[in-house]
Amino acid sequence: MTTDIYLRADDRDSLDAVLWDAGLIDGDGRPVQSDILLTRISTLWRPTGEIDGDGMPVTETVAGYHANLRLLREPTEAEVSALDGVTIPQPANPFRVWFD
Repeated sequence: MTTDIYLRADDRDSLDAVLWDAGLIDGDGRPVQSDILLTRISTLWRPTGEIDGDGMPVTETVAGYHANLRLLREPTEAEVSALDGVTIPQPANPFRVWFD
C-alpha cells in the first residue's frame, strides 16, 4: 500500500516545521524512516495562456512551496491531523509523479 500526499506551505521552513511536528523528518529535513519518501518541488510555474514577443509561453508562479510525500503505508491519524493545514488535493496534472 502506498499513500501519496501533495503538500503546499508558504515556504520550506514552514513545511519542514509541519513535517517535523508530524514526526516525518529529522532536523536535517530528511525522512526518519525508509517507508517515508519526500520529494521537494519548491516553486511551481503555470502557463498564463499568453505568448510573449519571442513566441514563448508566459508563465506565472503558483503561490507556495510545494512537495510530494509518499508513505509506503497508511498514514497514522496523528500524521493526517498534523499535515491537515498543508495538504492539497491531487493536482490534475502533477508537476512530479512517483514511479510505481
